[in-house]
Amino acid sequence: MRFASLIAFAAVSAAPLIAQTVPGQDPGKSTKDENIEYTSRSSIPGTIAGRLATHMGTGYYAGTTALRSFVFNSQDQDAATQESFTFEVRAQDPTTGFPDWPANPTTPIYSLLLTNPAGTGIAAWQWTVTPATVLAVSGGDPIYLDWLVPANALWVADGVSMQMGSGSPHACGVTGAPACCGPAALPTLGGWERTRGHQPTGTQPNIQNLAPADTLAGPLAYASLDRQYFHYVGFGPNVAGSPNQPALQGLANDGTTGGPAWFCAVNNPNAGAAAMRPDTNDALSGGRTDDLGWRVRGGTGYAGGLALVFNTLSAMDAGLPTPFGQLWVNPFEPLFSSFIQGPITLDTAGVGSLLFPLGLPGSSLRNVVAGLGNLHSQAMVINGTFTQVQLSNLHAFQFDLVGGTAFAIDAANPATGASSFPATLTVSNDGPGHVTVAFLDGANNVIASSVVRERTGRAIATAPGTVNYRISTANTNAGGLNQTKGSVR
Repeated sequence: MRFASLIAFAAVSAAPLIAQTVPGQDPGKSTKDENIEYTSRSSIPGTIAGRLATHMGTGYYAGTTALRSFVFNSQDQDAATQESFTFEVRAQDPTTGFPDWPANPTTPIYSLLLTNPAGTGIAAWQWTVTPATVLAVSGGDPIYLDWLVPANALWVADGVSMQMGSGSPHACGVTGAPACCGPAALPTLGGWERTRGHQPTGTQPNIQNLAPADTLAGPLAYASLDRQYFHYVGFGPNVAGSPNQPALQGLANDGTTGGPAWFCAVNNPNAGAAAMRPDTNDALSGGRTDDLGWRVRGGTGYAGGLALVFNTLSAMDAGLPTPFGQLWVNPFEPLFSSFIQGPITLDTAGVGSLLFPLGLPGSSLRNVVAGLGNLHSQAMVINGTFTQVQLSNLHAFQFDLVGGTAFAIDAANPATGASSFPATLTVSNDGPGHVTVAFLDGANNVIASSVVRERTGRAIATAPGTVNYRISTANTNAGGLNQTKGSVR
């Protein structure tokens, strides 16, 4: 964890940052790098209430069926005037890609009203919320953590916000920036969680769309630059009578000679958004060449144990039930048995990591990996006495799909194209939401169909009689913000 100084968040509804602490309670994970740089209400002005949310995509949590605890940070610009906010866990509305409120006001999976403690001046608190019973989730559908913050017309002098982290670069040494991450001899850009496709400087795209903001009037926007609200999710047991489910984090490692040039030295390897979409072959010619890696966080129930990481190019369309939990990597794919990583030795906290170097910049392996589309990983974790075995969650590394054609679809506008039989169609789904791949005959009748889960990819064999394919989604592209995107080959 890197401790930041006071920072002004240079965006709408920003305020100085006070608290910055990170939990280490295992097993569990976050889809950010666990650093904190800002506090924010995103695009929600102080004059209205609204909801801030962070996304838990299928590609990074599939197989997790029990949520045990949640950690996050709130901030109040004037703690003398106590204010409350509501923390919720909600399913994703498949018709919007946003949490299922307010467009589909169903009962949340979990909801809790919280009141910031009284104090003076600007104050912030780290909350650990542990429901009385673990929360059951499907293990295959995306969900959101969200925070409903109240209106306060005095914002930014007063009002509630949530602390978050950067998904894109700040130049080291500039006024108001967090402490530079590199050694003195390497005045690096502080990229932290940058995904493949983020420029070293200048205007940045939203690539992952992980933190939407909305109000009762409807969706507003995503937090720009792939910023995410700080969060940490503790796992419950995915097998009855077992310890809590081990967590698997993907890693993007900067092995630059002399020290990391892309990620903070204190947070390299990076387990945040950079590990969702690593840049293995310097896509923007800036000198970035990520290596891959995996970190298992098993908790004390797996102290002294070991883990094997299984990897496949395709994920399953649904979790395969096993005595050890849901299996989401494809056991019928040759890579399943030919690219097992480990064993990873777990320490006294049940934690262990493994890096997979991809060679020198420009190596053929780097270029091959950069065009895979997806690499899905899931760990089998064994305790120190060999009496307990569990499967971790899924982690999907997303890459470009070499030879693929990009698509951007909504419920009214599917992607279509010619196909044949026999053939294999490879689909990489960047989300939001799942997509259905249908094989059609010459009269556009559906012969067969299959689901590609959000932020995963699959190679699907066509059916006899296939003439065309159709990739569709339930997502209506709410507010024009939210097309479902991906690639097909």
